[in-house]
Amino acid sequence: MQIIVSYLTDMNDEIDSSSESTFQTEENGSSCNEEEAFQNRSETEEKQVLIRSEQRIHAVLDGYIHAMEKWKNEQIQQKLQLIELRTLWEKYKDEQILLEQELIENRTSVEKYKDEQIQQNFKLAEFRALLEKYRNEQIQLKQQLTECHTSLEKCKDEQVQLKQKLIGTCASLNKVEAFIQLLSNRVCSLNDKLGKLVNFDDVFNPNTPKPAVEVTLAGLPVELFMVIVFCMLSIAIALVVLYLYYNYYLNTPPPPPIPKYQDSFICRWGATIERALRTVW
Repeated sequence: MQIIVSYLTDMNDEIDSSSESTFQTEENGSSCNEEEAFQNRSETEEKQVLIRSEQRIHAVLDGYIHAMEKWKNEQIQQKLQLIELRTLWEKYKDEQILLEQELIENRTSVEKYKDEQIQQNFKLAEFRALLEKYRNEQIQLKQQLTECHTSLEKCKDEQVQLKQKLIGTCASLNKVEAFIQLLSNRVCSLNDKLGKLVNFDDVFNPNTPKPAVEVTLAGLPVELFMVIVFCMLSIAIALVVLYLYYNYYLNTPPPPPIPKYQDSFICRWGATIERALRTVW
């Protein structure tokens, strides 16, 4: 439309300019011949102007038709583009709905993940507390283990000392055994010497009739002498046992009790018996 209006305005301007030129020529003409010639010339010019205007109108109409066809084609293309845009808009709406659904699912999954994360944090805190407790117990067990190692080393040292004392005790027992063997040899020699005078079957058998004359040994009756010898031997053995008990048990401190069994029934009764023996001694 703008093209058509521009062509029409141009054509009107040309017609006005041609008419003005004809009017000026008429005023300037002085004679009739000139007027006739001018009229003929003006008529020819008007015809030419009309022809030109018709050509321009046809050109304008052709341009208008071409522009209308072009506008129609552009309108069709715009309609097609509008249809494509509508399809894209529908597709976009569907994708938007799907994205909103995915967003809702993601939000639910995020909430679920947050809850699981909170539960895992609680479990982690409990696990850390248990780990601290286990570390403290491990430290206590290490301390008890070091105490047990020290007590074990002390027991080993005491065992070595007891072995040495046991060796000394064995030597003293060998001496006592040699002394007893010497006493037995002397008793045997006395028995050999006095075998004819003393009948031991009659001594240890009270049912046998006693002789009229009482047989004496070192100024004492035989029965009394044997009882005295037996009492002396038993007293010597008891003294040796008490000596060993005093030197190798009462003078040595007791080993430290094992922490696991120090509260048991046997350990408590053993401790009470040991205290009683120490007080009696």
